[in-house]
Amino acid sequence: MTPLASIFSVSSASSTPSAQPARTRRRHNPLYGLRTLFTGLMLVLLAGFATAARAVDDLPTLPITVNVNTADARTIANVLQGVGVSRAAAIVAYREQNGSFKVLDDLSNVKGVGNRTLELNATRILLND
Repeated sequence: MTPLASIFSVSSASSTPSAQPARTRRRHNPLYGLRTLFTGLMLVLLAGFATAARAVDDLPTLPITVNVNTADARTIANVLQGVGVSRAAAIVAYREQNGSFKVLDDLSNVKGVGNRTLELNATRILLND
């Protein structure tokens, strides 16, 4: 069989693929190496995913709620969705200037905290212990 014929799986009349041993057919098949490489890569990826899943299980859990009248800016930013460190610092600054928040809607007086932020975090925000 010529090299060009083996690449395109065209067999000559004198040599048919079924007449060749399986080992020879594998060795001359250009896709055999790719299949082996693909299988190896998949095994490596699966092992990596298993390791990453174990690493995620080892992470500390964050609290689900936060008291915005007593918490620092970093804690507020870690617990509330859509609230970063700068917006959390604005919440703390507003609290220090105007006193504690009495109702949830008082948070909307803080610049950058709107109704959508309050809706997302209504179950996470505590106003008293």
